[in-house]
Amino acid sequence: MEDDITMSLELYAAAVNGDMSIFPNQGSGEEATSGTSRSNQVDIYFLTVTLEERNTILHVAARTGHNLSFIAEALKRFPILISQTNSKGETALHVSARQGNKEITKLLVTFYRDAEAAAAGQNGSMPLWRVKNSEGDTPLHTAIKRGKIQVALFLISVDNSLAISVNNSRETPLHLAAKICSRIGGNLVFF
Repeated sequence: MEDDITMSLELYAAAVNGDMSIFPNQGSGEEATSGTSRSNQVDIYFLTVTLEERNTILHVAARTGHNLSFIAEALKRFPILISQTNSKGETALHVSARQGNKEITKLLVTFYRDAEAAAAGQNGSMPLWRVKNSEGDTPLHTAIKRGKIQVALFLISVDNSLAISVNNSRETPLHLAAKICSRIGGNLVFF
Protein backbone atom coordinates (compact mmCIF):
# COMPACT_ATOMS: atom_id res chain seq x y z
CA MET A 1 0.00 0.00 0.00
CA GLU A 2 1.97 2.93 -1.35
CA ASP A 3 -0.12 5.84 -0.08
CA ASP A 4 -0.85 4.42 3.36
CA ILE A 5 -2.88 6.40 5.86
CA THR A 6 -1.92 6.24 9.52
CA MET A 7 -4.20 4.19 11.78
CA SER A 8 -6.23 6.10 14.36
CA LEU A 9 -5.71 5.40 18.06
CA GLU A 10 -9.34 4.28 18.24
CA LEU A 11 -8.85 1.63 15.56
CA TYR A 12 -5.53 0.54 17.08
CA ALA A 13 -7.17 0.11 20.51
CA ALA A 14 -10.03 -1.86 18.94
CA ALA A 15 -7.53 -4.23 17.28
CA VAL A 16 -5.57 -4.64 20.53
CA ASN A 17 -8.70 -5.31 22.58
CA GLY A 18 -10.70 -7.23 19.99
CA ASP A 19 -13.47 -4.62 20.11
CA MET A 20 -15.95 -5.78 17.47
CA SER A 21 -18.08 -2.64 17.84
CA ILE A 22 -15.55 -0.78 15.69
CA PHE A 23 -16.98 -2.56 12.63
CA PRO A 24 -20.05 -0.89 11.12
CA ASN A 25 -23.18 -3.03 10.92
CA GLN A 26 -23.44 -4.41 7.43
CA GLY A 27 -26.16 -2.89 5.32
CA SER A 28 -27.59 -0.82 8.14
CA GLY A 29 -26.39 2.53 6.86
CA GLU A 30 -24.89 3.03 10.30
CA GLU A 31 -21.80 5.16 10.37
CA ALA A 32 -18.46 3.75 11.44
CA THR A 33 -16.87 5.16 14.54
CA SER A 34 -14.54 7.12 12.27
CA GLY A 35 -17.50 9.27 11.27
CA THR A 36 -17.58 8.09 7.66
CA SER A 37 -20.40 6.40 5.82
CA ARG A 38 -20.16 2.76 4.66
CA SER A 39 -18.22 3.46 1.49
CA ASN A 40 -14.69 3.44 0.18
CA GLN A 41 -13.82 5.85 2.99
CA VAL A 42 -14.77 3.25 5.59
CA ASP A 43 -12.82 0.59 3.72
CA ILE A 44 -9.79 2.88 3.65
CA TYR A 45 -10.20 3.54 7.37
CA PHE A 46 -9.88 -0.18 8.12
CA LEU A 47 -6.93 -0.60 5.76
CA THR A 48 -4.80 2.02 7.51
CA VAL A 49 -1.46 1.17 9.12
CA THR A 50 0.49 2.08 12.25
CA LEU A 51 3.03 4.85 11.81
CA GLU A 52 6.31 3.13 12.65
CA GLU A 53 5.96 -0.53 11.72
CA ARG A 54 3.16 -0.08 9.15
CA ASN A 55 1.08 -2.82 10.80
CA THR A 56 -2.53 -3.39 9.75
CA ILE A 57 -5.31 -4.20 12.21
CA LEU A 58 -4.61 -7.86 11.43
CA HIS A 59 -0.94 -7.54 12.50
CA VAL A 60 -1.95 -5.70 15.68
CA ALA A 61 -4.64 -8.24 16.62
CA ALA A 62 -2.34 -11.21 15.84
CA ARG A 63 0.33 -9.72 18.10
CA THR A 64 -2.00 -9.53 21.09
CA GLY A 65 -3.02 -13.12 20.45
CA HIS A 66 -6.50 -13.21 21.99
CA ASN A 67 -8.65 -11.70 19.27
CA LEU A 68 -9.77 -14.66 17.16
CA SER A 69 -13.27 -13.24 16.55
CA PHE A 70 -11.90 -9.81 15.68
CA ILE A 71 -9.43 -11.32 13.21
CA ALA A 72 -12.13 -13.47 11.61
CA GLU A 73 -14.42 -10.45 11.20
CA ALA A 74 -11.63 -8.27 9.80
CA LEU A 75 -10.77 -10.96 7.24
CA LYS A 76 -14.42 -11.45 6.30
CA ARG A 77 -14.89 -7.74 5.66
CA PHE A 78 -11.44 -6.91 4.26
CA PRO A 79 -9.88 -10.07 2.79
CA ILE A 80 -7.01 -8.10 1.25
CA LEU A 81 -5.55 -7.83 4.77
CA ILE A 82 -4.44 -11.48 4.63
CA SER A 83 -1.59 -10.66 2.25
CA GLN A 84 -0.59 -7.21 3.52
CA THR A 85 2.97 -6.87 4.80
CA ASN A 86 4.40 -4.43 7.32
CA SER A 87 7.69 -2.48 7.15
CA LYS A 88 9.60 -5.70 7.90
CA GLY A 89 7.87 -7.56 5.08
CA GLU A 90 5.86 -9.61 7.57
CA THR A 91 2.31 -10.80 7.10
CA ALA A 92 0.01 -11.33 10.08
CA LEU A 93 1.00 -15.01 9.82
CA HIS A 94 4.61 -14.10 10.67
CA VAL A 95 3.32 -12.17 13.68
CA SER A 96 1.10 -15.00 14.95
CA ALA A 97 3.92 -17.53 14.41
CA ARG A 98 6.32 -15.36 16.41
CA GLN A 99 3.75 -15.04 19.20
CA GLY A 100 3.15 -18.79 19.17
CA ASN A 101 -0.60 -18.50 18.79
CA LYS A 102 -1.63 -21.72 17.09
CA GLU A 103 -5.34 -20.81 16.88
CA ILE A 104 -4.68 -17.54 15.06
CA THR A 105 -2.08 -19.25 12.86
CA LYS A 106 -4.66 -21.90 11.91
CA LEU A 107 -7.32 -19.27 11.26
CA LEU A 108 -5.02 -17.32 8.92
CA VAL A 109 -3.94 -20.45 7.01
CA THR A 110 -7.54 -21.69 6.73
CA PHE A 111 -8.79 -18.31 5.53
CA TYR A 112 -6.01 -18.14 2.93
CA ARG A 113 -6.73 -21.68 1.71
CA ASP A 114 -10.47 -20.98 1.48
CA ALA A 115 -9.85 -17.74 -0.43
CA GLU A 116 -7.53 -19.55 -2.84
CA ALA A 117 -10.07 -22.33 -3.34
CA ALA A 118 -12.81 -19.78 -4.02
CA ALA A 119 -10.57 -18.15 -6.61
CA ALA A 120 -9.97 -21.62 -8.12
CA GLY A 121 -6.23 -21.02 -8.07
CA GLN A 122 -6.59 -17.96 -10.30
CA ASN A 123 -4.76 -15.64 -7.89
CA GLY A 124 -1.38 -17.15 -8.68
CA SER A 125 0.03 -15.68 -5.49
CA MET A 126 2.63 -17.28 -3.27
CA PRO A 127 1.10 -19.28 -0.43
CA LEU A 128 0.91 -17.22 2.75
CA TRP A 129 3.16 -19.63 4.67
CA ARG A 130 5.91 -19.23 2.03
CA VAL A 131 6.06 -15.41 2.17
CA LYS A 132 9.48 -14.24 3.36
CA ASN A 133 10.06 -11.14 5.45
CA SER A 134 12.96 -8.70 4.96
CA GLU A 135 15.33 -11.21 6.63
CA GLY A 136 14.14 -13.94 4.28
CA ASP A 137 12.30 -15.73 7.08
CA THR A 138 9.10 -17.62 6.44
CA PRO A 139 6.58 -17.86 9.29
CA LEU A 140 8.19 -21.24 10.11
CA HIS A 141 11.63 -19.62 10.57
CA THR A 142 9.97 -17.02 12.79
CA ALA A 143 8.21 -19.62 14.96
CA ILE A 144 11.37 -21.68 15.42
CA LYS A 145 13.50 -18.64 16.27
CA ARG A 146 11.10 -17.93 19.13
CA GLY A 147 10.84 -21.58 20.20
CA LYS A 148 7.15 -21.85 19.29
CA ILE A 149 7.22 -25.58 18.58
CA GLN A 150 3.44 -26.19 18.34
CA VAL A 151 3.10 -23.48 15.69
CA ALA A 152 6.18 -24.84 13.91
CA LEU A 153 4.66 -28.33 13.85
CA PHE A 154 1.42 -26.96 12.45
CA LEU A 155 3.23 -25.01 9.70
CA ILE A 156 5.26 -28.12 8.77
CA SER A 157 1.96 -30.02 8.47
CA VAL A 158 0.74 -27.33 6.07
CA ASP A 159 3.83 -27.55 3.84
CA ASN A 160 6.70 -29.81 4.83
CA SER A 161 8.99 -28.32 2.18
CA LEU A 162 9.19 -25.21 4.41
CA ALA A 163 11.79 -27.10 6.48
CA ILE A 164 14.38 -26.50 3.76
CA SER A 165 13.48 -22.91 2.84
CA VAL A 166 16.62 -20.76 3.10
CA ASN A 167 16.61 -17.27 4.64
CA ASN A 168 19.03 -14.37 3.98
CA SER A 169 21.50 -15.83 6.52
CA ARG A 170 21.48 -19.09 4.53
CA GLU A 171 19.65 -20.88 7.36
CA THR A 172 16.77 -23.28 6.96
CA PRO A 173 14.21 -23.85 9.71
CA LEU A 174 15.90 -27.22 10.19
CA HIS A 175 19.24 -25.47 10.88
CA LEU A 176 17.54 -23.09 13.30
CA ALA A 177 15.82 -25.97 15.10
CA ALA A 178 19.15 -27.78 15.47
CA LYS A 179 20.75 -24.63 16.95
CA ILE A 180 17.91 -24.12 19.39
CA CYS A 181 17.85 -27.78 20.42
CA SER A 182 21.61 -27.82 21.03
CA ARG A 183 21.29 -24.73 23.24
CA ILE A 184 18.49 -26.19 25.34
CA GLY A 185 19.52 -29.82 25.20
CA GLY A 186 16.41 -30.83 23.27
CA ASN A 187 15.82 -33.30 20.50
CA LEU A 188 14.93 -32.73 16.89
CA VAL A 189 11.92 -35.00 17.13
CA PHE A 190 9.44 -32.67 15.50
CA PHE A 191 10.90 -32.76 11.98
